Amino acid sequence: MTRARWSTVATALLAALVVSGCQTPGTPAPTPPQPTTSTSTPAPPRDATNPVDVTFEDVTFTLRIPGYFGDGSLEEDDPECPAHRYTWGKLDKDSPWKRLTVAMVPAGGQACPDREAVNRRYPSWTSSEQLPERTQRVATPAGRGHQFTVGYLECTNECRSTSYTVIFVERGQGPFWLEAEELSRDELSAVTRSLRVS
Repeated sequence: MTRARWSTVATALLAALVVSGCQTPGTPAPTPPQPTTSTSTPAPPRDATNPVDVTFEDVTFTLRIPGYFGDGSLEEDDPECPAHRYTWGKLDKDSPWKRLTVAMVPAGGQACPDREAVNRRYPSWTSSEQLPERTQRVATPAGRGHQFTVGYLECTNECRSTSYTVIFVERGQGPFWLEAEELSRDELSAVTRSLRVS
């Protein structure tokens, strides 16, 4: 073999080794590194609940609320119809507005049972005699309950008509009520069962 031909063969062998990565025959090719992905914190289970305490004057309400609610807030007092109101709300673009409120009329305060529920103005009650004619009796750990529905209208740029559920609870130290908007029957039942007053 001439020197020129030997040089050509050697060059071809060297190129083959470079292309093959100097890999020994029969050895599996190394696995390329996989891209890493960041994972978000999983959402809480749908039936998760959070324990909360709410105090009005000398009355403390303890209950468990759906886990998707964040911190609640005390609503501004209405001089025309004073009532203590503490509300949790949740608004998602893909689901309806959800709301849970615990409320009571202050000691010696005036109830407004005939007020229409419009633009965050709500009726209030201090006795079962003031409730609508059609109510459903429900048992609660805090006292005898009466469940009924109230129509609600909110108008800003557009008007939204909906309704919410009220559970009015009679107790000797002063009645109170829960308001629930867009909570499922199971969610509201769980909240009611968890309710304690001290």
